[in-house]
Amino acid sequence: MNNVKIRAFRDGNDFVVYFEDCNIEMENFLKNLLNPVIESDSNLESVDVIENDPVVPDGFGKISGLHISEVLSKQGNKGYANISYLKDQKVFNTRDTSRVNEILNEYLVDKFSSIDPQEYAGSLDMAQADEWIKCFDSIITASTKSKVINLTGFETYEDFIKEGTLEQKVSLIYNVIVNMGFNF
Repeated sequence: MNNVKIRAFRDGNDFVVYFEDCNIEMENFLKNLLNPVIESDSNLESVDVIENDPVVPDGFGKISGLHISEVLSKQGNKGYANISYLKDQKVFNTRDTSRVNEILNEYLVDKFSSIDPQEYAGSLDMAQADEWIKCFDSIITASTKSKVINLTGFETYEDFIKEGTLEQKVSLIYNVIVNMGFNF
């Protein structure tokens, strides 16, 4: 029998154990002993890690230990919001922060550079518009938020978020995408 290396880590509420250099005999023994649910390779997601991709530090639940690109790949817009929040909270060192900014910008380019902003924003329902505004709050500038207040008559931006109409929110989303500077 070969020397099987057993490694384990915690991922939120999950405790993951894996076996390196495991031969067929050992695999069959472990299957009989543990009776695990076997995932086919087609059920597993493959994520390309971007070069020099920073890792989320410990203490942030299921995303701890993941590369930024993995979080974005697995969580999409919510991942963008999570990483933006962590960046704003200064959990990354100075060198990593500039790389995090680059990766977040690459995500925006990949997501929005090839869409028609009017068609995209117009296709959202109220729940999707609210989710979009929440996820991409970090790219909505203070100046834009001030303009929203002035144009809609709400006292605060938070009031707009709570009580704004779908048409108003779609207009905000459209303008934010257009002002990202992509060539549409």
